[in-house]
Amino acid sequence: MPARTMEDTGFDTFSPYAKRSYKRPRGFLFVAIFILLLFLLTFIGIRLLGAQQEPEEEVVVVPTLTPQPTIAPTESITPTGAKKPSLTPSPTKTAAKPGVVTKTGLTIAVLNGSGTAGAAKTVAADLEALGYTVSQTGNADNFGYEKVSISVKSAKKEYLQQLKNDLSANYTIGSASATLSSSSETDAIVIVGQE
Repeated sequence: MPARTMEDTGFDTFSPYAKRSYKRPRGFLFVAIFILLLFLLTFIGIRLLGAQQEPEEEVVVVPTLTPQPTIAPTESITPTGAKKPSLTPSPTKTAAKPGVVTKTGLTIAVLNGSGTAGAAKTVAADLEALGYTVSQTGNADNFGYEKVSISVKSAKKEYLQQLKNDLSANYTIGSASATLSSSSETDAIVIVGQE
């Protein structure tokens, strides 16, 4: 059998040095580069033109207060020696009605005898809302109190009934007395119970 050559098999020989016969269309490459350059130049032009424009100034409105004259008349003595009436009211003391005590004249310590966290602060807030002066809050000597206990100094016993009435609206009163020691820091002690 005769020897076969590569031409007989139908295969082309591959040589890295052989010239290829296929050509890419160069027109497509030039069009693609031209479009890319066009976009690039447009982008750079927009950036440069945008940077050269001056930014618009913001208008900031600052409110200003216009001073208004105030009228503050004072008493002045007329040539006749009579006082002119004043337009500004002056505080006047009003006498308390007999049997009515002012709540601000009593300093109260509210102590927690229930063991419930915040119970003394709750009662203190209620008393302050009623017009009393609560000077301190804290814990009682124990947490075994079932009802509210009120103790007032004997010198302030006129407040006892009013304090008892005010507290009984929201709390159960267990005891109320005017036997608080005169050396106590406050005029009254209210111990909060569990009820």
